[in-house]
Amino acid sequence: MRQKTVLIIIFVTILFGILSWNELSMPKLFASPTLREIAEYWSPVIYQSTQSEQDYITNFDFDGNWIGYDNWENWQCYSKPCFVYYSIIESTNHYWINYNFFHPRDPGNPAWGNAYAHENDFEGCRFVIIKDGSQWGRLGWVETQAHYFNEVYQSFDIDTEGSHPIVYVCPFKHAVYGTNIATQSWDCDYLGPGCRVFPSAIGTGVIYRYKGYAREPWGLNDRDVGYDLVPLENTIWARRFDFPTFSNCDSFIKGFVKLSQDPNHCGVVIQNAQFGANFSGDNGRKCDADPPWNYEFDTNGRWFIEPLLLYNTPDNRSLYCAGERYIFNPFRNSTSSCPPSCIQYSPEFGLQVIKSSDKTQINPDESVTYTYKIINIGEFTSTNINIYDDKLGFIGNKSILYPNETWILAQPMALNQTTTNQAFVTCNFYVSCREYERTYFSNFVTVEVIGSPPPPPPPPEEPPPPEEPLPEAQAVMYWDREHSFSKNEHSLANWTLGKTADAYINKKGYLEINVDPLEYPNVISSPDLKALLPGKKFDAIKMLYMDQANNPKETRQGAIGWVDDALFDEKGRLKRKEECGKSGELVMKFPLDKSSTYKWKLVVLKDNLNWESDKQAIVLTFTPAYLENMTRGKFLIRAIKLIKIN
Repeated sequence: MRQKTVLIIIFVTILFGILSWNELSMPKLFASPTLREIAEYWSPVIYQSTQSEQDYITNFDFDGNWIGYDNWENWQCYSKPCFVYYSIIESTNHYWINYNFFHPRDPGNPAWGNAYAHENDFEGCRFVIIKDGSQWGRLGWVETQAHYFNEVYQSFDIDTEGSHPIVYVCPFKHAVYGTNIATQSWDCDYLGPGCRVFPSAIGTGVIYRYKGYAREPWGLNDRDVGYDLVPLENTIWARRFDFPTFSNCDSFIKGFVKLSQDPNHCGVVIQNAQFGANFSGDNGRKCDADPPWNYEFDTNGRWFIEPLLLYNTPDNRSLYCAGERYIFNPFRNSTSSCPPSCIQYSPEFGLQVIKSSDKTQINPDESVTYTYKIINIGEFTSTNINIYDDKLGFIGNKSILYPNETWILAQPMALNQTTTNQAFVTCNFYVSCREYERTYFSNFVTVEVIGSPPPPPPPPEEPPPPEEPLPEAQAVMYWDREHSFSKNEHSLANWTLGKTADAYINKKGYLEINVDPLEYPNVISSPDLKALLPGKKFDAIKMLYMDQANNPKETRQGAIGWVDDALFDEKGRLKRKEECGKSGELVMKFPLDKSSTYKWKLVVLKDNLNWESDKQAIVLTFTPAYLENMTRGKFLIRAIKLIKIN
């Protein structure tokens, strides 16, 4: 738990915001600007000190997605044009404008061996603008975020370019200051002489200015880079309930403060607000980057959401109690509890291949037309898609297939004997700077040729080893490879609907699980068992599997978890629980045997004291070896059975 710091309460002096009657009654001789125009007018000039391209400011979805935990990897694979997130609250006498600077990587403090590195960084600044009767108001004070602290500067401390205040951003840890001198001691470890922020210790730095368009710096010393403004309300804030942008939905429960609804009382009502409190990130310190409503110097979200309760007048009354009211605050009434969507599952990639024929029975040498339908059912674009038929050979190629896109081809063929054949597709996916090669198979299609002999049977598959008999045991449900290419309830493909592992049905119909400790946990899950097995009980599970881990010397391990209140999405995928409802998931570990042949593995669930037979889903976790040795591996599953032992 990171140590919280005391929130700096700002006492608003007459200089900062108590307006005279003359100021309030001044006639307007100008058109009132929009809030966007206010944010543009006061937009900061950003002196970004640079040591590498990791110091470039960009947008959270620079890599084309809103996944938090792949930004570290994707940082070097995509361009990084500069966008600055802004949010604005208007009250009777003030504009409260926040500007946030996103960096995909915080590489840590180099003087401490890159300590405190983490994925994603979102520090920034606040400009408090006093309405003084002029078109744009005047700058009251500036606040900046420097790690866990809120730095406060009076307007005469701030340098400007025209109407634009200048802020200074450190390299590496990206603390923001209102002057060119850092005040936090750990920043001085890697800055220039006298804790100078800009330029860096190696003499480099980028200067960003608002120009209404976004550009990536030409290099570490580009002194005139344009940026564009992005509304935080419609982007980061709008996704505050979402995984994988945020790591959880129930951490922000620090007693959200809301104004009392009693007009005669200026007290507060404490409410629990449940939504994403940390950006999702799995590099360095896990999920260590905060959105502005969860900054470390803030104790309950008031700094971002309720400024009229945070800032006080000289007589120690809040601005709200002193009579100031909100004109525009989109964040106050959006604090609902954690919704059903606030649970986790990994982004999917995959193709669905459907084969059909226009006839099921023909005369000898008559033509039949096969149709091949390929649907990108995942969340990532597929490339280099090739369609093959196991009897007809190569059918066609397409260079790219976007999510939800469908590709249909037709191929005529004259047959002189009854034929059963299948299509398969090879393709690539590029995800998080890694390329995945995949093969997907269609259903089988049989066309009968009248009067022709039946086709020869396929070569026999390696017979499974005999099962050890279990007295008074009965199978409640099974899944096996014989049903893998159909939409049958017994298809092993049902175990790939909800997963975090790289799991799919291979050419032989086996459930193939590629295990990578860097992507731990490697989980697959059953379908919805309550819907599939209404009223049925089971207390053991058996798997027919082969372990193909790379390192034969190390032990293998598996785990079984059961979820009694899991939710399934509209596609039937298990949304795997993490922080949201964690108590419903229990884990039972078991050893896995290294073998080059298939083995049966029995795990008696009722041996675990926490087991209850009426569960909604089973999740399986696979570990090929000790995580610290980072050994990758592969498991092949040929059958899974649920068993009731009397």
